[in-house]
Amino acid sequence: MARTQVFTDTNAFGDAVRQLADVDAVGAEMLSRMLATERAAPSPGIPVMATVADDRRIRVAVMRTSRLPLVVIGDVGTDQPEVTTA
Repeated sequence: MARTQVFTDTNAFGDAVRQLADVDAVGAEMLSRMLATERAAPSPGIPVMATVADDRRIRVAVMRTSRLPLVVIGDVGTDQPEVTTA
């Protein structure tokens, strides 16, 4: 079953999504820059920061601020072994 968690603290959110850097390096870099920007000069309003996890790990993270667009990073792979067909 999927669990959604919403964050209000950029540090807690950054720590939570760090595990996604291995599976989505480009997205993780974009999100890292957004977090740095938000920490240095907070946007007006409250940033949207959330994760969706299954029973094993976080699969998707999203962030949106009033100045920056929505960024979505995720691990959409499966835990099934790779299958080769002939």
